[in-house]
Amino acid sequence: MVKRLLNSDTSLGSHTTRTRQSKLIGYNKLTPKRRDGVNASCEPDYNWANNDAGISPCVMAAAIEACETGPHTVPPLSIGSYYNPPSLETNTVNVCQCSWANYNLVSMCTVCQGQAVSLSPWASYTVECDGFTESNSYYPSNYEALLPSNNSIPLYAQTNPATQWTNGVFNVTQAQAVVNGTLSLQTSATSQSTSSKPIAAIIGASVGGTVVLLCFTGILFWHSPVVEYATFNN
Repeated sequence: MVKRLLNSDTSLGSHTTRTRQSKLIGYNKLTPKRRDGVNASCEPDYNWANNDAGISPCVMAAAIEACETGPHTVPPLSIGSYYNPPSLETNTVNVCQCSWANYNLVSMCTVCQGQAVSLSPWASYTVECDGFTESNSYYPSNYEALLPSNNSIPLYAQTNPATQWTNGVFNVTQAQAVVNGTLSLQTSATSQSTSSKPIAAIIGASVGGTVVLLCFTGILFWHSPVVEYATFNN
């Protein structure tokens, strides 16, 4: 179901107020409507967010949400409205709707309609997803195998929202950087960082060891003639 925000003012200050209120009464969260109908469409500037087959994030979100509960639709947002998150009350809590991919695609669908003010943090989106969120997978593999071939999940939707996006909130600038290849995934960056330190340490140790060895050799070289001369005189 699509709900409206408490205040239709889309200024940053009003968004902050709504966000604080949402933490108390459960508003300002995301998730598509679970009915047949017309999917939302993105503004042309966001064609980069489509997958390799040219499928929009809104249509992809509808497809991946259908894993357990049948056909879904991600309807267009009106100004000041937003998508509900997975909810036990509406029976929308499952491994597909609580996935990284779904959060990222629904968020992208929100942004590409010009409603970025309606974005919700990953932590708020999954507040009722306990036990249904994968810790190291963007989408259940058994359901991904059943997706139509043209519904491949784009790379930006495969990222962990908690670690990839600033403050755990979907970030369209960072998402586009992932698509363009100018921003690595968080896990890759961490791996590169941790692997570079041992290499530097090894090089440093090698250089340091070489210097010590040369110094020691020099000392021996300096003293050895004296020892030999003294022995000769004796």
